[in-house]
Amino acid sequence: MAATASRFAQRQATQGLLPPEVWLALGRAANELNDIGLDLDEHLDTLAAARAPSTTAVKVPAPVPLVVRRHR
Repeated sequence: MAATASRFAQRQATQGLLPPEVWLALGRAANELNDIGLDLDEHLDTLAAARAPSTTAVKVPAPVPLVVRRHR
């Protein structure tokens, strides 16, 4: 989607309808998203295992305070 937006912005920028910075920013965003996808490809097995139903009983986690209070 970001790559498509970048190509659209490129056409608009070459016609003077958009500043070139918009096209460059969308291009950088598309490249960054592509890199993130490639990084996640290395972990597909782990992600698939996390999605699979577990056969062991799940222990309910105990609530933990999100803020640590300091007493003075």
